[in-house]
Amino acid sequence: MVIRSWWLRCGAVVSVLTMVIGLLAAPAAAVTLDPNGSWEELGDWPLIAIHAALTSEGDVITYGTRGAFASQSGSFIYDVWDPASGDVEGGHDTLQNETPTDIFCNLQLNDPSSGNLVMFGGDVFLDGQAQNYGNADIVEFDATTRALSSLPGMTLPRWYGSGVTLPDGRIYIQGGLNGEAFPEVWDPINGAQALDMDTTELYWYYPRLFVVPDGRIFGFDTNGRMFTVSQDLTTLTQHGKFASSGVVGDGSSAVQYAPGKILQFGGRSNHTYYIDANGPEPVVTRGPNMSARRSWVDAVLLPDGRVLAIGGSGVKNELDGTKKSAEIWDPATGEWTEYSMGAVARLYHSTALLLPDASVLVAGGGAPGPLVNANAEIYKPGYMVTAGGVEAPRPEYSLDDTEYDVGDTITISSGDAAQVASVRLVKNGAVTHSFNPEQRLIDLPFAAAIGELQATIPLSSSVVTPGSYLLFLIDGAGVPSEAKIINVAPSETTGPVDPPPPDPPGPIDPPEPPPVQRECALRREQGGVTLTWNAAAGTNVRKNGSWAGKFPELSWFDPTGVAADFYVVIANTADGKISTDCIDDGAPVDPPVPPPSPPPPPLDGECFVTPVGGGNSLVFTDPENNDDNWNIRRNDSWLTKVFNNNSYVDIEGQAGDSYEVRYWIPGAGRQDVPCVPEGGPVDPPPEPLRTGRRRRSAVA
Repeated sequence: MVIRSWWLRCGAVVSVLTMVIGLLAAPAAAVTLDPNGSWEELGDWPLIAIHAALTSEGDVITYGTRGAFASQSGSFIYDVWDPASGDVEGGHDTLQNETPTDIFCNLQLNDPSSGNLVMFGGDVFLDGQAQNYGNADIVEFDATTRALSSLPGMTLPRWYGSGVTLPDGRIYIQGGLNGEAFPEVWDPINGAQALDMDTTELYWYYPRLFVVPDGRIFGFDTNGRMFTVSQDLTTLTQHGKFASSGVVGDGSSAVQYAPGKILQFGGRSNHTYYIDANGPEPVVTRGPNMSARRSWVDAVLLPDGRVLAIGGSGVKNELDGTKKSAEIWDPATGEWTEYSMGAVARLYHSTALLLPDASVLVAGGGAPGPLVNANAEIYKPGYMVTAGGVEAPRPEYSLDDTEYDVGDTITISSGDAAQVASVRLVKNGAVTHSFNPEQRLIDLPFAAAIGELQATIPLSSSVVTPGSYLLFLIDGAGVPSEAKIINVAPSETTGPVDPPPPDPPGPIDPPEPPPVQRECALRREQGGVTLTWNAAAGTNVRKNGSWAGKFPELSWFDPTGVAADFYVVIANTADGKISTDCIDDGAPVDPPVPPPSPPPPPLDGECFVTPVGGGNSLVFTDPENNDDNWNIRRNDSWLTKVFNNNSYVDIEGQAGDSYEVRYWIPGAGRQDVPCVPEGGPVDPPPEPLRTGRRRRSAVA
């Protein structure tokens, strides 16, 4: 008894000393890691993952094509995958898009107020085909029920638009084809509201946007024009262009690796640039070269602070100079290092996304492109794998809560507390077209006690923007734990901000002699696309990776060109074969007028509506079996889409409601069939269920 009491007293003393001076991280168990990491076996995926996002529930939603073939459209299906399944071919829930919106090439971000994924804009799918211009729709993915639903739309249509979550929880939206004129701001209460700022001089294609520590938005377009937006969203200020055009382009990528510090790389060259956006004027400096050019590269911010580059090729969206290796930039050394290779090339429309277990989902590519990558693989960086090829031992922990505000302290229970060297937050990602605007890493100051850590979230919502984060513990060997997802609430608080880290060390390549500027300009027009170039007469032109022709002049008009097409001119010079991307000149173009629909064919379908207890029952027939997808309208307004079924019950239907159903006849267009009412009065519909965001239970 005396001995036990002595141990208790000693334990109390140790605990007090630990909280006062901090417990030095004990060395992790001796383990030799394999820096190459490892790749899991390539597996089939239900579609080409052109878009990928980690939801607040820890699932991955992907979408972009009509199944596992190269047909662009987000009108039909989307997929929800559970990473805990441990297998890229298992754990899938492939669902029908029952909204009228084509979500192909839209903007998707997690809404911090609801925990749902909100999608802005996309393409227009009309008369059975994509129209290649923007829509103004807003669609919400419920992270709990996994259903899509329509919300009130934006002021402008936007295709290829960008956005970023603001410190107060609203979402700032900019760019996109047909949305060049001005930005908007959205929240779930007020919807989308136009902002009085002119963005017509900035290129519309997925502008790169970042919230920096003073609350401003820093951004640049894919032609290299830099700008900032004031914290009150009233003033947009331009800050010139990158000095070199070699590090921009739509196939480049960028990531905010530390507050206000951005790494920009890929695209038109193998160059790297550091951008410090913490001061009144951005400071751009040259970094080290990558191993080779990577056009259509994806960037993933890893929990150890390094940046992973995945995919890309030497010629835009062609199997020429493809890079299958994982290449990682280390802020401690300022250098890039190549590691092991994946199974297939990842080019245009590929994605890479950090998962809660600290591995990376690598998926997609195609539509259009030389490959149809309806497949995926998992890359495990070197911090997960020992030299013997087995999983490294990892810290473990549990939480009593998952909902926090800036400035809160997180109590973390862990038997590995003594081995923890750092506690970090990495924001849930949402990636498409080589850009993931929400990536950010936050180091949390912490104090360690026996079996427990107390980590503090910085008191600044401009540093820790609201939303869902992966919480990692990292031991002294650099091995991260599996993460649990916590949610940081919106706030107006912008507390003291730590000074930004210094620029990475390491040699900086000396300036190169300026090359001969070879340029190709692309102008979108109502009847097609015009290219002009200064490369050389007799230039070869490729369109979407395929041969388009050889032209003796220095220009070419493509009457079949649309906004989504990309072009490369190739000329034989004294320096060898030179490939040059054709860059959009940014001139705004009115959206094309959809062609008139053909006259409807004679009616061959029938639809009957019958009142039932609690609504109206519709039964419809198509004698020619032209289509298995039916669009239903009630009182001239969109209601729903029905797949592989010839009946529908509208539980909110009332007496006097009118209905029509629509389906498609190949070669003839749409068929609208009015529903003939039958029967008597309809019972009143039941009261709608009231739902709200639930508070998450404790995570063990």
